[in-house]
Amino acid sequence: MAITRNVNGREPMIKYSLIAALVIAIALTVILIRQARISAQQSPPALQAGTLAPCGKKPNCVSSAAPTDSDQYIAPISNPGATIQSISAAIEKMGGTTQTVDGDTLTATFTSALFGFVDDMTVLPDTSAGIFQIRSSSRVGYSDMGANRKRVEQLRASL
Repeated sequence: MAITRNVNGREPMIKYSLIAALVIAIALTVILIRQARISAQQSPPALQAGTLAPCGKKPNCVSSAAPTDSDQYIAPISNPGATIQSISAAIEKMGGTTQTVDGDTLTATFTSALFGFVDDMTVLPDTSAGIFQIRSSSRVGYSDMGANRKRVEQLRASL
């Protein structure tokens, strides 16, 4: 008497389900790699009339220039001992790369380890108020799952 492994046709169904899951995983990986390459090729947001560029409608950006009642608002850095140089050093310790320091304005990038997505950070001193305005945003995608807010808070804590 032979023992059959195909009980009520379940084995082929499981096989096709696994193949479908693998195809979906490969497709998602390809899409993520493509989006990461796009983010690496884009330019960081420029200052607009001497102030931080506004955040768009996507929840992947935080800014001290956003309206205070907005989910995108984050408090500016208020640290009397902080300088652009100390902020740049703190960013480097966090794994970021300082891109430019034009006068007193600092721009930096952070690249994710897994796919290489690029996020931008801009720090603009407001000497009259004794604070640093800050903006951190993802170049692509919709949500950053709070990564930019956490990054600014980590920078604030390190200063």
